[in-house]
Amino acid sequence: MFDKNAGEILLNTLSEWGVDHVYGLPGDSINHFVETLRNAQESYEVYSSAT
Repeated sequence: MFDKNAGEILLNTLSEWGVDHVYGLPGDSINHFVETLRNAQESYEVYSSAT
């Protein structure tokens, strides 16, 4: 139905903006985005914090 999911669109936008570091909290609400980051061809520094 759609060519890209929300995580892919967000990652493309961040890439266009020159972002290379991503900070976040792990959890179910961002799993699709984290999976997109993991599969990305570009290299990103990912920082997560567990509580």
